[in-house]
Amino acid sequence: QSVVARVGVERAKLLSTGGQMRIFEPMPGRPWAEYVQVARGGIADATLAELAKEALENTALLPAKVKGAKKGKGKG
Repeated sequence: QSVVARVGVERAKLLSTGGQMRIFEPMPGRPWAEYVQVARGGIADATLAELAKEALENTALLPAKVKGAKKGKGKG
């Protein structure tokens, strides 16, 4: 089990150099540069809480998603 947090590209690079976290890869060879992954018990609870706060603040800065046209099968 692990925790994944979206902290931004530069911050993820920095955090992944410390050895306790790594860039998240949902599939081998497909890194998500804005995300870090930490193993359960890999960092202190207080540090994990700070990481969660940072991820929440970072995500709040992202632009809102715009709804696109629904994808679906056409009739006929």
